[in-house]
Amino acid sequence: MLLLCLTVTICLTTAAVAQEPGTPLRRPAWDNWGELAEDRAYFSPDSLLLPDDRAEKHEADLPFYMGERWRYQNSNIFARFGMSLTGSFLNIHRWDRFDWMYAGLTAAGTLALMAPTNPSPDAHLQFWIVERQNPTMDKVFWRLTTERFSVAGLIFIGLCATTGWAADDDEIVEWSALMLEALGVTQLVHAAQKLTIGREGPEQGDGLGIVYGPTQGYKLFPSGTPSGHVASVVALSKITMDYFDNPWLYAMGYSLWAYITASVLYNNQHFISDVVWGAPIGYFIGKWFVEHRSSRYRYRNGKPVRREGFEFVGVVPFASPLTGTPGLSATWMW
Repeated sequence: MLLLCLTVTICLTTAAVAQEPGTPLRRPAWDNWGELAEDRAYFSPDSLLLPDDRAEKHEADLPFYMGERWRYQNSNIFARFGMSLTGSFLNIHRWDRFDWMYAGLTAAGTLALMAPTNPSPDAHLQFWIVERQNPTMDKVFWRLTTERFSVAGLIFIGLCATTGWAADDDEIVEWSALMLEALGVTQLVHAAQKLTIGREGPEQGDGLGIVYGPTQGYKLFPSGTPSGHVASVVALSKITMDYFDNPWLYAMGYSLWAYITASVLYNNQHFISDVVWGAPIGYFIGKWFVEHRSSRYRYRNGKPVRREGFEFVGVVPFASPLTGTPGLSATWMW
């Protein structure tokens, strides 16, 4: 069932973005001006270049897995997926201070919760949560099995892609494609870590979360560290929030993060350390896809910046061809 849903979703998403060979990909209405200038510097040498020339100049400075050629409007879903999977690992050296701080706090918090204190702090917390399960809370926090959770996610993405295709809405189709790609990368990244760590889930063994390593990881899968439920939800909601940049969607996204976290803990599916580790995986992958693969962003001086509908490009010297009167020429693009 899961394989069938995945196949159908890929077909729908691919078909929705398919066009005749040689036909330029359509851009959203707010983004029909092509590539914007890569610099804002007044009277800089780059300000005298055409936008396409500037983009080509800075494109050479980017790693092979980055660049405008890998954005949604310029490549197919399979090529983007391969480059994105590679970039998810290799792009760590380009993190900013906030990213490193987030990753450091995550690692420190996860290790502290998994400390071998027999039982670990997160196992203590899990025992406390299980003792307080009751019929009322069972109705509030549904148990989301891996199979049902995966099928529901693929059906949702497929429905979004179908809706976008039927309504001829390029933004919805692009959003659907980005979610599908991010979901695939998230699953591969979290599964690789889960198999390597080889930790028991709360429902396995005595619920102590013993770590066995890669020799036993495949036997314990899909349980273990980190949480694929949380990583997937955070990745998809991060894409949705940042792509549409709507306050209501941010509120809904954060609420969904909280609910999924509470659900997997209450239903004894994951330790709190699994959640603390899984959330940043989804966060960084979702952020990566919006900034490096969506048409909402472009590169300027090697860094992704959000496109604006009406933006100042620069000022250059100008002389009237009739009178020779010197002056300045200011340029805006939209």
